Amino acid sequence: DACLDDDGEVQGASEQCYETREDYNDPAQCEFEVDEDDGACTISGLACPDEHTDTDMDYTHIDSSNNKWVWSGTTSDGRSWYENDDVSDQVKYLYYSTRAGGWFLTATAPDLSAADPWVGGNVQVFFNGQAHGDSPDGVSHDAALYCGHDPGDPADSCSKTPRGDGRDYYWCYNDGTVTVSCGSGDEDGDEDECDPSGYV
Repeated sequence: DACLDDDGEVQGASEQCYETREDYNDPAQCEFEVDEDDGACTISGLACPDEHTDTDMDYTHIDSSNNKWVWSGTTSDGRSWYENDDVSDQVKYLYYSTRAGGWFLTATAPDLSAADPWVGGNVQVFFNGQAHGDSPDGVSHDAALYCGHDPGDPADSCSKTPRGDGRDYYWCYNDGTVTVSCGSGDEDGDEDECDPSGYV
């Protein structure tokens, strides 16, 4: 946990960084730090079938240089949510939604005040299989991916839906398994508060 000093710099919460109870209750004067390597998830194995790798949806841009969805807080049900600023907007957010059937990747930021944080209709990847727990961590053997727009017949394990403009969009089961590996985030729920010992 950490607090801000008078100059806006982060200092240890054990130091005296509050002068009034109002300061202590003001979230603007309390910040926490998350080690990105600990509070983050990496995702490997996302791949559309070869027949649909030339569509407008490309998962190959996710590589070792940007494969880190960083813990960003909790939704109203207490589950963690994650954000990646280094990938395409379509797969920017990782969180849990009952309406989505579990953990998924989306371009839509979670609504942290809603009972179900997924308030849009955008989804790129459903992490089926291990997707119903408190963490996305695990191996999915039947993840479902949006594989873009393309003409022609769908590949095996894919389905297509006409757009009405001569093109179709494709949903496919992932070509192989998908692994989500997550470090610890705010698992004990104490990183969103400053240490009361910092109150004078």
